[in-house]
Amino acid sequence: MIELVTEGVVLSRESGRRFDDRYIVFTKEAGKVTAHATGTRRIVSKLAPHLEPGTLAQLRIVRRSPDSGARIVDALEVSRRVDGEFMSLVRGVALLAPELERDIPLFTVLRAGVVFGIGGSRVVRPILARMGFDPVSASCASCGARSVAYFVPEDILFVCRICARRLPEGREVWRLS
Repeated sequence: MIELVTEGVVLSRESGRRFDDRYIVFTKEAGKVTAHATGTRRIVSKLAPHLEPGTLAQLRIVRRSPDSGARIVDALEVSRRVDGEFMSLVRGVALLAPELERDIPLFTVLRAGVVFGIGGSRVVRPILARMGFDPVSASCASCGARSVAYFVPEDILFVCRICARRLPEGREVWRLS
């Protein structure tokens, strides 16, 4: 059995079968990890409140063998942040970050976002740069302008202020400045 005790930021939660949920967490030691937790949708679950998206938690993740799925067996909430702008960023990291690739600087930025409430472009720019989407050398995907103002995580593209107005209503965008 392989056991990992680490601090991690819960990025997302998806309903699994019956009372189980599937979580994506970004940990200090292993990077992005997809793991299941048993019984988290039961009303008496002691684990579920500590695994809400946007939560920094002390986690115990186990695997029976290297090729089996991971399970979260214990969690203790350290801090939580659920404002809309930060949650958008957390969903984007869940989408864009590679699985099981350790990235301590990215974890540090996410942790600072949860614990200290650091947000906006102070968090977005370093996260994009760590994932290989540095806004410094980017140009607008629509018109080619060199001054980008937004990143669209769903489409993985940069847009300028003018082109951002033409995006469909409700599209999730990250402001860069």
